[in-house]
Amino acid sequence: MGCIGSRLLLVYIAKNIKVKLLKYMGYLLLLPAIGFFYIYLTGIRKTGLEVFGDKIWWNHLRPIHGLLYLLFSYNAINGNKSAWMYLFIDVLFGLTSFLMYHFILK
Repeated sequence: MGCIGSRLLLVYIAKNIKVKLLKYMGYLLLLPAIGFFYIYLTGIRKTGLEVFGDKIWWNHLRPIHGLLYLLFSYNAINGNKSAWMYLFIDVLFGLTSFLMYHFILK
């Protein structure tokens, strides 16, 4: 499914889930939110299999992903049915960053 496909699935679920269950999704997605910040601050993943052992080019973008996931979690936990939009913005940001890195900046 890949990164973008997985994230789009999260958007779909968040948009269509019952508000009662949205809260639990918000708590669950706190894990990757914290993970983005942890990996960025500790620098524990400078390379990865997904880039065939090369330097992970998106490391500097992790705080933005983390912030968007935190915003989703906060809004989902508080029952905001529009919380999915933060995840959708994250997908658009990630896809745009990927396309710019591979087709414009390189």
